[in-house]
This record gives sequence, structure tokens and C-alpha cells, in this order.
Amino acid sequence: MPPSSVGSEEPLETSRLLLEPLRKHHARLLFPVLLYYRIYRFIPDDPPASVDELENHYERLESRASPAGHEVWLNWALLLKSEDKHIGIVQATIEENGCSEIAYQLAFDYWRRGYAFEACSRMLDFIC
Repeated sequence: MPPSSVGSEEPLETSRLLLEPLRKHHARLLFPVLLYYRIYRFIPDDPPASVDELENHYERLESRASPAGHEVWLNWALLLKSEDKHIGIVQATIEENGCSEIAYQLAFDYWRRGYAFEACSRMLDFIC
């Protein structure tokens, strides 16, 4: 996917998850999920300081492109359909040369159930 293409605004779906394009309003839903310190064990980041900080961050990501336009930023909020609850996020950064980096953050209570694998697999199906 070239950086000039920002992809679909439609949600992606798996059997258990709805991957919603990340928006500012997701900050209030995901803030409690992202506070747990163990999520950041392998991520060079800290939990968000406030809902406002997270809203500002998500609002910047809504452009789906870096300020210089050299990267595509694709981010989704993960909705667990069976519980109608947001449990994390997945993201892909796609560079001009086509290389991508992916990441995810998942509520600790939902670890080791295959949700991260399921969400990342669906995201990769979309971007590849």
C-alpha cells in the first residue's frame, strides 16, 4: 500500500472482533485499558497521562498519514463483539518503500486468548 493511499475507513472484522478505524472518541473507551503497566513491558512508551492526552494523540492519528506524508498510519480499536467491549488497539505504519511496522496493545485480562493474533492477522490481510 503506497503512502498516498490511506486505506479504507470501513471496519475490519473477524469472527470475534470488530476492528474500528481509530478515532478521537475511542480515547474514553480505551483509556482504562491502556493504564495497566504490564502492557508497556516491551513498548518504549508509558501509559497515557489523561483522557485528554489520549484524545489529542488519537486525533493526530485520524489523518492516517505522517505530517510529511511519507508514512501511512493505520490504527484500529478492537471491539470484542461478544462483550461489546473495547479491549485494545492494533496499528501498522507503512513507509514509502513498502516496509511496515505493526504493533498492538491489549487489555491484560484478554491476553493469551488469541485476540492479538486474530487482530494482527486481519490487519495484515488488509494491508498486504
